[in-house]
Amino acid sequence: MVELPIGECALSGPRFILRRPGVVAAWMAIQILINLIASVAMIAVMGGPLQSLMRASRDKADPQATLAAFAALAPAYLVSMLISLVIYAVIYGAMNRAVLRPDEGRFAYLRLGGDEFRQGVLMVAFGFMGLLVYIAAVLVGVILAGIIGVAAGAMNAPFVSVILMVLLFVGIFALYAFLGVRVSLASAITFDTRRIDLFGGWSMSRGRFWPMFAIYLLAGLMAAALVVVGGLLVWSAVAATAPGQSIVQFMAQPNLGTVSSYFTPARVIYVLVFGALSTLMLPILLMPGATIYRHLAPSASAAAGGQSMDEVFA
Repeated sequence: MVELPIGECALSGPRFILRRPGVVAAWMAIQILINLIASVAMIAVMGGPLQSLMRASRDKADPQATLAAFAALAPAYLVSMLISLVIYAVIYGAMNRAVLRPDEGRFAYLRLGGDEFRQGVLMVAFGFMGLLVYIAAVLVGVILAGIIGVAAGAMNAPFVSVILMVLLFVGIFALYAFLGVRVSLASAITFDTRRIDLFGGWSMSRGRFWPMFAIYLLAGLMAAALVVVGGLLVWSAVAATAPGQSIVQFMAQPNLGTVSSYFTPARVIYVLVFGALSTLMLPILLMPGATIYRHLAPSASAAAGGQSMDEVFA
């Protein structure tokens, strides 16, 4: 069985960032531009209904008013979801291409073609599957919670109910973690084989759950550290430019009336900081899966010219 180098796979994203700063800078500029365009479009198209929805939620208004605000936002939400799907399909394609086809580096690995279409279809398929798993987990959880409550009541031991409920939630999390790791290679497999394959990684990951989990955990911790840094920077910006506004209010209740009222100095810093940090998070979170696949699949290594990861990112 091929042994996975945990450190090499987990650090594939940071290694790419350090060795390809020009590519990352291009991604960062595009990400910030997309964030700015999305914010302006949101205010122009959805500003009024969003303000109404926030007001209705804050004032606990008539449910009919809340439903009317949701209905007004539904078409815009649908369009934004479709645009997001295209953007993330391009992102996943770029991350896979950088690892699996390193020679295709023109246009900063960004394309919009068959590879990206297959990534988008894969995301939609996993979205539906995730929804089905969630519904099943909720149903099972409700049944088990009822059984636990009855058993704890019969024993007159409420602390038992608390302990068992905690174990139930831990079990549901463990289920999602297990399934997530076992199918995590689907994006790389689909990209490499040019065939949509949801479960091709199931057999490839057999017997490798814990090394793969460790790799994703390390990548997640690095991404979380970036989020903390970004949060501290934004909090400092809010404290310096709007002393009377809390960070919670800043995040949850932006002024969507006009573009000028929305883009306060703190909001501009927020868009720039999180645009930059979210760009850095993409290779950190998404490249480990492609790197794992490259180690496990001879076809992927051959497509990369048999190069080591250091040579790929050189």
